[in-house]
Amino acid sequence: MGSLPLNPDVLIVGAGPVGLFAALRLGQAGVSVTILKDSGLSQLPRACMFYPQPQFALAEAGIWDAIIKGGGFRSTGLDIPISMLNMAQPELTKVLMEKATETGRVQVLFNKELVSILKDGTDGSEVVTIAVKDVKTEQVEEHTASFLVGSDGNRSKTRSLLGISFPGHTWPEKLIATDVWLQNTEDSPVTTTILMEPVHYTIITPLTPPVKGEVTKWRLTFAVDPEELKTKTEAELLSEEYISHHYQRAWAGPRPFTYKIDRAATYTIHQRLASNLRRGRCLLAGDTAHVNNVIGGLGLSNCLMESVALSDALILVLKDGKPVDPILTMYSDERRQVFQFFIDSVSSWVS
Repeated sequence: MGSLPLNPDVLIVGAGPVGLFAALRLGQAGVSVTILKDSGLSQLPRACMFYPQPQFALAEAGIWDAIIKGGGFRSTGLDIPISMLNMAQPELTKVLMEKATETGRVQVLFNKELVSILKDGTDGSEVVTIAVKDVKTEQVEEHTASFLVGSDGNRSKTRSLLGISFPGHTWPEKLIATDVWLQNTEDSPVTTTILMEPVHYTIITPLTPPVKGEVTKWRLTFAVDPEELKTKTEAELLSEEYISHHYQRAWAGPRPFTYKIDRAATYTIHQRLASNLRRGRCLLAGDTAHVNNVIGGLGLSNCLMESVALSDALILVLKDGKPVDPILTMYSDERRQVFQFFIDSVSSWVS
């Protein structure tokens, strides 16, 4: 990676699927990218289902075979031209990172924390400059690029430093997402199940292809009663005793049954949209730009398409010589409209 430029075309803060997929497409177009991540790649149980449109985008990028080899599979179910893609987010992230760096134009620097944005491009300059701290050595250094992308999650340091507001609301429930190994006792024509309970609504979907009589890794996510949040600690919510109670409620089949929890995490559900996805030469994408109720699987599917829109916009400017202001403003306006007129309303409806 030492042959990559010290000052790349694009700096991306955050090494999740959104930043990595944008970097992959930029790298394929010959754009140099440096990704900064304050820790390692996340292993938390997050998104795991993807609609057809991002599947087309992944295939168009030439990485579909790697997606399937890396653990993705198409689920069975309704007779539609393309089924849902099931793949745990950590596995998707791993594939995207490998393929992005293989372009020879993308490097990922871990343990690098964004400290400040020194130049954001609003003064008419053609560069952005940021200060970055090495979390191990505490050394602070400056990085310069033509553009900066913040894709560092819903608690984004990038968005905060840019002074972009994040209005919206927080749902009263919390979700507990678990990846768990369970034995399949029956064949089901539909592999994803949603239990429409008034309080503990639950979604169950496989993370490995389910076969009757064999053990499969499943994502089992359920809502926590807001009243319980007043009395239970985070540790109690993630205790095996509490989670097992909900497995007994939600998992079909004979009793007793055995299980092995691979990973679990709690999530607060937000419905928020950044007031702008652009300031000067700095852009926001993914959860940094908007967050929504995850039930229904719209979150990362929408965000992967945002990676496409973002990389297309930057390629138009960097490679095709298109003017910066109208292209970046169009990106911000159009991506906000997608959330305002579709993602927000549909994901709120399923809450």
